[in-house]
Amino acid sequence: MFLVSRIHGDHVRGLPTGDAIHDGFGPSAGIVAAAATIIAAVFFGFGLSGTAPVASRAFALATEVLVVAFGVRMIVMPAALILFGKASWWIPRWLDR
Repeated sequence: MFLVSRIHGDHVRGLPTGDAIHDGFGPSAGIVAAAATIIAAVFFGFGLSGTAPVASRAFALATEVLVVAFGVRMIVMPAALILFGKASWWIPRWLDR
């Protein structure tokens, strides 16, 4: 949400979608990457516990955090915004109140 809101803010200020993604993604990507790395490290720390159920869930959560943060939010989402262009920001009139 943090990345998309920054990109949308740049788009609302008048930048085309591609430029808004470039300008909004750059400063925010480091923050998202740091947060994801910290959360994954905490989960990996739980993964070092002696009990197998806790360790397996912790490793699964750490992997999920890294995949979502780096794969989805930093690769798939900007690519989808570029592909959809102006349609990325379309909202029905009844919902835009």
